[in-house]
Amino acid sequence: MHKPLLLFLLCFASFPSFSQTFIPLDEETLEFVDDVNYQLYLKKEKVFSGTCNNNNVTIMPEVAFDSVSFSKVSYKTLGLWRGEIEDKVLLTKSYLTLDEVVITSEKKKQFVIGEKNRFIRRQSRSIVKDLDYGIVLANNYGKDLEIQKLVFYVEKVKYKTAYKIRFHQFREDLLGIGRSIADAGPLRYATETLYLNPKQKNAIEVPLERDALVLDGKPVFIVFELLGYYDENDNPVQPANTELTKIKFEISDTANYYCRTVDYETRIPSKGLFNINAMINYDFAHMFFTTPAKNDIVTPAVLLYGSE
Repeated sequence: MHKPLLLFLLCFASFPSFSQTFIPLDEETLEFVDDVNYQLYLKKEKVFSGTCNNNNVTIMPEVAFDSVSFSKVSYKTLGLWRGEIEDKVLLTKSYLTLDEVVITSEKKKQFVIGEKNRFIRRQSRSIVKDLDYGIVLANNYGKDLEIQKLVFYVEKVKYKTAYKIRFHQFREDLLGIGRSIADAGPLRYATETLYLNPKQKNAIEVPLERDALVLDGKPVFIVFELLGYYDENDNPVQPANTELTKIKFEISDTANYYCRTVDYETRIPSKGLFNINAMINYDFAHMFFTTPAKNDIVTPAVLLYGSE
């Protein structure tokens, strides 16, 4: 056997070159993290660099390496020995980007009602014509507040979208431990017809009329009502499900999200709206003796801004 060939085989045997696969996930939400860069090293020398596939399993090339590092802006760089690599690579946030946290400029004497947590992409819901879901917000500041504006967050808008925001009195009936059902009570205030335009995304600010909504300690039930979609010529259209206008949802520390459920066998929706987060918390505690994952407890990303 020739010496060059023998030397090559020895090197190949020392560092196997069969390919490996992985998919990068957010450690907290277990959502796919796109555009993750990875570098392969052999004896501290970089031998390959690449970027993970879009929302798919990444296949490492068949090259000899003994360690790998994963990096992405806003995530901590992760280094692993080859034997530590698993099919799911969990990445940890180093800080929150502007697209993943609600940032507010709170002026003096201005009060904010609502949560400011990370968005959960796969939980976004489209605006609908019927009362299928809503969020309950309460003024817990101990003083009456006049609400000046509402802020909510949307995925990138594909079609011009006409909608209204309605504010109802909140009515709830307890059905037993861990179960409650609600419906929209009398209307307190509704906006005029509003529009979202194509390519709009993230924060949407909706000013409210002066003295239109004053909150005391009683909660208010907020509903988004779809009026219709329109093309570039203002003709009514019905977009595909993937092109509907969707409200972003965020991780929640409360139980203020209500929506209809659907019977598994008959596919008939419930008459009232259930407190989904309370149901999930109760079921996990009494059936699995644990707590749900953070990304299981979500709520529409909605904020109210008010002052005395």
